[in-house]
This record gives sequence, structure tokens and C-alpha cells, in this order.
Amino acid sequence: MPLKTVIFAFVTAVLSLTGILLVSEGGLWLASKLLPGQELSMFRSKPGGSYELIPNLKFDTMADGRPVNITINSHGMRWK
Repeated sequence: MPLKTVIFAFVTAVLSLTGILLVSEGGLWLASKLLPGQELSMFRSKPGGSYELIPNLKFDTMADGRPVNITINSHGMRWK
């Protein structure tokens, strides 16, 4: 097989994969902006721009139609 054919096949494959990734990432980004999401207030801000879990937090919510129980102890940890 001539070298030009191999190089052409390689470049075509790389460009095709790049195009597929760009289109799929763009579609996922657009879907995340258009579809409403649920946001839970589980964090509080700390000095310096970081966040921590709110201590002694307990609430029930739904995720994809399933009940979810979230419990956070006095140290801001999910485990007991």
C-alpha cells in the first residue's frame, strides 16, 4: 500500500473522530443547558472560595423517579 494512501487514511480517521467528539460534546453541553436539573443545597461556602457539606443535614428527594435519603452527620460527613 502506498505511503500516501496510509497517511490519507490516518488523517481521515483522526478528523472523523475529532468531528464526532466535537458534535457529541456540543450536544451534551446543549442538553445540559436546556434540560432542567435539580440542585440540592448541601454545601456552604468557606473563606477562601472552597465549600463544605452542611452539618446535621437530613432530607429526602427523588432522583430519576427513585427516592433518595441524604443524611450528613455533625462533622459534615455522609457516614455515621
